[in-house]
Amino acid sequence: MVADRYGVANSAYDFNNGAYVEVPYQGALRPSSFTICAWIKPHVASNGNYIFSLDRWNGYKFQLQGGNLPFLTVMTSTGDHDQDDGGPSVQPDKWTQVVASFTNGTEKFYINGALVKTANITGDPTPLVSPPPVAIGNELPKTAYNLTDSNSPNAYYGGNFFIGSIDDVHLYNKVLSDNEVKSLYTMEQP
Repeated sequence: MVADRYGVANSAYDFNNGAYVEVPYQGALRPSSFTICAWIKPHVASNGNYIFSLDRWNGYKFQLQGGNLPFLTVMTSTGDHDQDDGGPSVQPDKWTQVVASFTNGTEKFYINGALVKTANITGDPTPLVSPPPVAIGNELPKTAYNLTDSNSPNAYYGGNFFIGSIDDVHLYNKVLSDNEVKSLYTMEQP
């Protein structure tokens, strides 16, 4: 545990070397529309800086991709859809609010309450056959990896985990409006 964005000691999680928080799966974690919000402080830029993941490409995942761009993948009835925010990147070692939402073929990205990209994708979220727990700070819980079959959807590809601090993760079972995201940022900013 480390100080959060307000400077309160032992109030945010610090992730390194594959540490993560595991949340047992339940159906409410796979809504047809959702918004993921988190305050993050990445220490390095990495393609595998996973913030929140429900079964990686099989479900959905929110991470920082190359250049510290917020990146959302959603598996839908038409395949997996990867989008980055295509805009400003998250600065290393600085607390930043990142938000991604998905509904009816639309993904939106926000940084510090401001909309930075809207992308159109097709299909509805696919049902998960035997979903693992949600991983915060990693791509999968360690018990979900398939270490022997490289063709498995849960094959181990190397260390894709968050390196930095994460605080106040929210998952909403609806898409927050632009005004709601801005209000959330205004209420929670340091």
